[in-house]
Amino acid sequence: AGTIRRLDFGDGGDQSDLLAQVSAGYAFDNGFDVSLGYAYARADDVEAHVVGLRLTKEFAFTTR
Repeated sequence: AGTIRRLDFGDGGDQSDLLAQVSAGYAFDNGFDVSLGYAYARADDVEAHVVGLRLTKEFAFTTR
């Protein structure tokens, strides 16, 4: 996913901001799910790189 924002200033200047991200995951048969994501952002001429990791476990509950 991504987005670009272009700003035009009244004094004739301009600027563009950018955000792009990608993520992927896999669900195992034992109930575990792992996902990894990466994002790149540029705003006000400052760049940022973000990496995220998510690990989840599904639990089944029974009632009597």
